[in-house]
Amino acid sequence: MIQELRQEADTFHRKVLLSLRILVGLSCIMYALFYLSALQPLIFSFSSQLLFSNLQNNSLAIFPPKEKEPMLSAPLRIIFSMASFLIHYLLAVILSSRFRDYIHPYSDSTPVSYRFLYLVSVLAPTISFCSQIPWKVAIWWSYTPLIVFAVHRVMNNMEDINRGIANLEALKYRAPGA
Repeated sequence: MIQELRQEADTFHRKVLLSLRILVGLSCIMYALFYLSALQPLIFSFSSQLLFSNLQNNSLAIFPPKEKEPMLSAPLRIIFSMASFLIHYLLAVILSSRFRDYIHPYSDSTPVSYRFLYLVSVLAPTISFCSQIPWKVAIWWSYTPLIVFAVHRVMNNMEDINRGIANLEALKYRAPGA
């Protein structure tokens, strides 16, 4: 029975990890496109301006800004995008099966603490809110902390499932005849 639970848990873990990898990958692609649109006025030639002219963050695409609303400067957008790339890279390392296989299941299995990931990911929305930038921009920068939260919660739940199965297995040896 415990072996069946372990097999079901392994199947569930594989599906969940694949879903998280897709989520992190799509989020990274969104920020990559936004990063390219932020760099476009700085380094791209006139011919490529047509390619990147319509790229903007998703919340601004749904709720277009008013002409008088202040926006973040290009250097801040680039810094925030690079911080998001760093966070997405670290999340990809956390979700990497090769990395997880070398770590004992009960040890801290993250290359960096989730506190650090939360701290870095919350800087952009906090600065956006404090600098009176439109709420739509703050929502855009809030996607990264949401991704960190999703990965953190799911990984904790997976560890809890593994601990529960290990506890069940330990009970089997303490209760003779079970």
